[in-house]
Amino acid sequence: MYSDQTRDSIHSVCRKHGLDEMDANRMEMAIRETCQNAIRYGIHPEKESYFNLELHINETAIKAIVISKGDAIDFDNIEPFDIHQDFSTYKDGGLGIPLIKTLVDDVYYERKANSTNKITLIKYIKSKGKKERSNK
Repeated sequence: MYSDQTRDSIHSVCRKHGLDEMDANRMEMAIRETCQNAIRYGIHPEKESYFNLELHINETAIKAIVISKGDAIDFDNIEPFDIHQDFSTYKDGGLGIPLIKTLVDDVYYERKANSTNKITLIKYIKSKGKKERSNK
């Protein structure tokens, strides 16, 4: 599961490698939500399942990759949310992917072989030439 220690470690790595406090919080929250979704929607006791988290850091960005085995996600058809929208349409969940798309600078979803999902989250380091947010 996603523990307080995991949260603190990710936040610390983000801060150490150039994200300001707010962006480190955003990246950690997006990673946490992605991992929780992978566990919630991908772990089936009767099926083979797993999830993996990787962090990749270079001088311009921090990239998190979450790979999980589970159901396909209609990722591209889910829009980031607008804080002014009517949230009453979200009765039981459904805010995770819109939230993730709002928190990071770029996000990509790929459906791989063997029912595997790959979600890549990217947060650009501002002081190193931040790219404009595309929310793709």
